[in-house]
Amino acid sequence: MDRLILVSRGNIMYQGAASECAGFFDSVGLALPSQTNPADHYIKMLNTEVVNEPNEEEAKRLDDI
Repeated sequence: MDRLILVSRGNIMYQGAASECAGFFDSVGLALPSQTNPADHYIKMLNTEVVNEPNEEEAKRLDDI
């Protein structure tokens, strides 16, 4: 994979080179922890509870991204 599109709640959160995604998440304060699978980290950061609206913490995180 060389291009990546990450979507959350119908919004594109990242679109670009897969190799630059970690730098993007780092720039919004969600750095990839060492020894962590990047895909797992991105999914965790973009996932929200399965309810109508994200909770306050999730909403802030998605707004920051």
